[in-house]
Amino acid sequence: MKPWEALRSFVRGERRTARRALEAAEGEAAVLRGRLDAMIAARDEAHAKVVELAAQRDAAYDELASVRSRAEAAARAAGRLEHLRSTYPRLMEELEGTAAFDPAQPYTRVRDELLHDYAQVTFGMERRCAEGFLREHDHVVAAAAEHAGINRQSFYRLMRRVGL
Repeated sequence: MKPWEALRSFVRGERRTARRALEAAEGEAAVLRGRLDAMIAARDEAHAKVVELAAQRDAAYDELASVRSRAEAAARAAGRLEHLRSTYPRLMEELEGTAAFDPAQPYTRVRDELLHDYAQVTFGMERRCAEGFLREHDHVVAAAAEHAGINRQSFYRLMRRVGL
């Protein structure tokens, strides 16, 4: 065999060996790609589970806050009821003696009475202020409104509301 033939057969053998090595490497790469895809899918699934658990945790915290809020509201209502029992014993005895007693009723009744008194006081004060401003400015509404710090239309509304 001549030297170039020996070289040619050596090169052919190396090519075959290189081709086999390349095919083996491609096979390993395909296996590794499959493993990588499986790992990515597992990571995505784990992430979705984490997001779901976080949403459940947030819902549980919201529910806990709601329960605490309701408990605090119930405690405040019980405190108001005890306050009303100590402050207005006659009214409470009268109300608790009725068949359909609502614990919020005494509080509502006292609140309504206080708001009514407040409305009467406010109405009287607004009327006296409006009369004073008008008297001070010789019943010139624009001047009285300017002195009161409101616009003329609002002063007319005030006058109508208090009956002037």
